[in-house]
Amino acid sequence: MNNREQDKYLILSATFGEGHKQVANAISEAVSNMVADVEPITIDIMEWVHPNLYPISHYIYKKGIKKFPQVYSFLYEKTRVKSSFSVKLNSIFLSGMQTVLKIIQEIKPKVVVSTYPFAAGIISKLKEQGLIDIPAVTIITDYTDHSYWIHRSTDQYVVGSARLRDQLIALGVEAHTHQANDRND
Repeated sequence: MNNREQDKYLILSATFGEGHKQVANAISEAVSNMVADVEPITIDIMEWVHPNLYPISHYIYKKGIKKFPQVYSFLYEKTRVKSSFSVKLNSIFLSGMQTVLKIIQEIKPKVVVSTYPFAAGIISKLKEQGLIDIPAVTIITDYTDHSYWIHRSTDQYVVGSARLRDQLIALGVEAHTHQANDRND
């Protein structure tokens, strides 16, 4: 019998947009089924970082998308390219760094996978400040590039199309040379 403690993969996601959570669940299931001696742990980062604001902000997000989709579209486009506005808005979401650091210290994962852009940002900042030294993988669930997904200390990006890969390369993200499936999607 193997008494060795399982390695852990921490998957950070959020229910602000169902795609982030669906990808996190798919990654968790794949790790459970395909990687021996690894326990995937999925956390809704917004729920953990802002537990008191989460129910209200989630409700406002869902209602806002349905009632005022043009506002969401405006903000998405306004922050797509890094600007002083996008940096200021993003700083609000980076306020949970200490909570995420405590989670990482408790779980001690071998890798952190982010399926939510603000989770990827927090992990990158923790690495930049020398507070963690864990491989950081970001799975971009959008169909296009956006400033909130791209972070200096991300070790690996996973994207759904060659077009998005090319957009990231054009923005200065290094191309990974060992691609499992290089199609012209």
